[in-house]
Amino acid sequence: TKDNKKLYEVYEGENIFSMDESAATEIFEQFPYFKMTAFEKQYPNRIVIEATEDVELFAVKKDETSFYILSADGTLLSERDSAINRSDNASNIVVTGVDIQAAEGEIANNDECLAWLFEFCQKTSKLLGGLRKNVTSIEILRPTSSVTEMMFKLHFKEGVVAYVRNPSVFIGGKAEKMVEKYLALSDSERLRGMIFVTERQDEAVIAEYSKDDRFI
Repeated sequence: TKDNKKLYEVYEGENIFSMDESAATEIFEQFPYFKMTAFEKQYPNRIVIEATEDVELFAVKKDETSFYILSADGTLLSERDSAINRSDNASNIVVTGVDIQAAEGEIANNDECLAWLFEFCQKTSKLLGGLRKNVTSIEILRPTSSVTEMMFKLHFKEGVVAYVRNPSVFIGGKAEKMVEKYLALSDSERLRGMIFVTERQDEAVIAEYSKDDRFI
């Protein structure tokens, strides 16, 4: 790969005692999909560099002809002309209702809702054993300027949608309640209707199912 070749070229012929990870770090910055996780000198003449690849998960529309592609933690991986995932040719989860401002390799954090979204989705993904196999798109709804009225609207593949109100609080608990309710639905219930997740005044998180989408 291009990154392997560059790493070889930059360290070839160098004295192992003067080698450090700064050159490798600069090279990895050119490839947002990869992150260096270890840099080890093995004397007398070998270095071992370990890396992990960020997996695509989200696609946020930039304009009419392009999308930002992001990983699960919100790292901007690339800009492309479609939402298609490069590994399996199926669509990434399309997120609407938010703009992205970040350079490749950076975590998108220009809007406070993004951190909540990434945390919520990572928790949901663990509970479901993967997010893309269940969720097709997510809308960020802001009916008013109040954070407490913000909602994440998740579209599940079968047809049912989930509204997660005020995602700024109890993120983990709301993900758990949403998944618990979703998994308890019958096959026919998953074809339509809505799951509504919120918190009560006593701070208990609740999730309710309705056969009709009351917010349409």
